[in-house]
Amino acid sequence: MFSASIGVCPSGTLRRTASAASLLASVAAVVVESRRTHSKKTHPWRSPHRQADPVDHAAPGLSPSSDLLATPPSSAPVSLCSCGCPHPTRPTLSVPSMSFSTTPKLLLHRHSSKSRAASTTVKEELVNLVGGRLVHSVQREQPPRGSGIQPLLDFNKHWASEIVQLNPDYFVELAKQQKPQYLWIGCSDSRVPANEIVGLYPGDIFVHRNIANIVCNSDLNALAVIQYAIDCLKVEHVIVSGHYKCGGVTAALHEDRVGLADHWILHVSAVKKRHWRRMLADLPARSHLDALCELNVLAQVEHVVETHLIQHVWSRQNAEDAAAKREDRPSHNKREDEVEIHGWVYGLEDGLIRPLLTLNRRSNAEKELQKATDALFWRYGQL
Repeated sequence: MFSASIGVCPSGTLRRTASAASLLASVAAVVVESRRTHSKKTHPWRSPHRQADPVDHAAPGLSPSSDLLATPPSSAPVSLCSCGCPHPTRPTLSVPSMSFSTTPKLLLHRHSSKSRAASTTVKEELVNLVGGRLVHSVQREQPPRGSGIQPLLDFNKHWASEIVQLNPDYFVELAKQQKPQYLWIGCSDSRVPANEIVGLYPGDIFVHRNIANIVCNSDLNALAVIQYAIDCLKVEHVIVSGHYKCGGVTAALHEDRVGLADHWILHVSAVKKRHWRRMLADLPARSHLDALCELNVLAQVEHVVETHLIQHVWSRQNAEDAAAKREDRPSHNKREDEVEIHGWVYGLEDGLIRPLLTLNRRSNAEKELQKATDALFWRYGQL
């Protein structure tokens, strides 16, 4: 596996790179320990073999420090995160708009040849995602069909052991309470795990998922989740997140029959019916699926805003602000009691979230939804 990246070196060069070879052996041991690992094709955090300068090789926004390149990850100190909560953390590498707490295993091997004027660098990164954070083991692939359930239990033991090594008190503290700031209403699609794609740990986000991220006034499950999240957990943000290439939206667009789920997908079909004439007139056929995925998100945001709970919370807070203004006194509303509703769409092909709109109690919801809809049609009409 590693031989292709090492190349053939003169014996003198090998002696000069003994330390690098030692580090190579330690990383190779980690790979051998896991019989099944993500390939370069399926693991988004595994850098392919290539010869380049370490700084040039880093992903945009990443600045590998000399400490990370020179020091094995096992010696990195464990600390609490910046908010003081007991998350297992390691040295942080900055990424645009977010940061990942990470301990990548870095193999840095330098060699030179008499026939080459400049030295080259080969670097191999082996990392693992745990609750959206990068840690130092190798991520396992899904077991092959027919393997039974035991591999998942084994993976769970490995995952829990790794977290405890990073922070022995993590699960003890997590079990005491949950204080999420966010409610995630998303699709059941296995490619869209809420915690991982926003880089949050267990306990950081309250999640409700169903086919095509639907919110309807007849779904007691969704309504109960929203009520519990706002009244009991005091979440500040409700996020409705769809994704491109959604199977439920695809079925509604092409009027495919999938069985019992047809009754559920009727909610997406209603969104299609509402916008279909405009889609046919203004959008190319190749954009219909992606556009409908976004239109479905906007429709579900509208449904969340229309729930009795959201209307009650917002009207009560607006009434308090109005009373405070009349009586010339500070409002009793607290910033942490504010609730914002967000509409997002996630790209499966690039892993990025596209915000579509945000509504709060001061928003003109009808106007903002229409504005977001018009912007959507304009964007896709340009393609």
